[in-house]
Amino acid sequence: RLECEKLDFQKRFESLQNQDHESVLGVQDTESLSALQEYIAALSHPDTGIPCQELVSGIKIFTGSSAAHWFIKNMEGVSSMQNAQVVGQRLISLGAFIEIQGGTTFVVSSTAYYQFCVTSQSRKVQMDQDKRQVRSQSLGSFSHRVPPSAYQGLSRYDIHMAELPW
Repeated sequence: RLECEKLDFQKRFESLQNQDHESVLGVQDTESLSALQEYIAALSHPDTGIPCQELVSGIKIFTGSSAAHWFIKNMEGVSSMQNAQVVGQRLISLGAFIEIQGGTTFVVSSTAYYQFCVTSQSRKVQMDQDKRQVRSQSLGSFSHRVPPSAYQGLSRYDIHMAELPW
C-alpha cells in the first residue's frame, strides 16, 4: 500500500464529510457521488477492504470492530477507536453501509453487524441484467421471476418492482 494513496483517500473522504447526506447522494452532485462510490469500492474490495463474512444467503457482512480496525490501518488521521467510530458513523449517514438490524448508529463491536449499501444506479443495472437473463432463459414463459441473487441489498419496493411482468 502506498502512503500517497492513503493520503489522497483521506482528502477525498474529508471533502465528503463536509457535505450533507442529500447532496452526496443526489444526482446533481456527480463528483461527490463518484468519490463516495470509489470510497465504498475500496472499503468493500474482497482482498484489501474490510474483512467480510458471508451468510448462508450469500449476503456479505462485517463487524463494527473489523471496520474500525480497517479505518485505523488504512486512513490517515484515524488513529484511535474513537476516531474510527466517528468515521463509521459518518459513513452510515452518507449511506455507504447499514446496520443489518436496522439501527442508525455505528458501534465499534464484534457483535454489531453491517452490510454495504448498493447505490440505486447499481441496483438498476443489476436488476436490468437479471431481467434480461431471465427473459432469455424463459423462452416466452412469464412464470419466471428475477433470480434470488438480484434481491441482495434491495428494499421490499425494489423486489416488488423486479417481480412485475415485463
